[in-house]
Amino acid sequence: MFLGLVYVYTLFMTLPIYLSLEMIDPALIEAATDLGARPASVFRRIILPLSWPGVLSGCIMVFLLSISAFVTTAAASAAHRASCMAT
Repeated sequence: MFLGLVYVYTLFMTLPIYLSLEMIDPALIEAATDLGARPASVFRRIILPLSWPGVLSGCIMVFLLSISAFVTTAAASAAHRASCMAT
């Protein structure tokens, strides 16, 4: 079951990250490399801060979907347990 959730929710995480990465101006990355920044520094100082809103929104969406799947399962199992005890 968990592998299925990971498979489905991966799209909800990657899409906001992809969209935020697509919005980054390539001139910023080019300027950083022209000024002598190493690739790790470019990632840490330019790409990661500018893509952080996409990462955060993806985390929130996946968290809410995961919690809803858990609550739905818990409520259904509680209702099933209650009906079994009543008989």
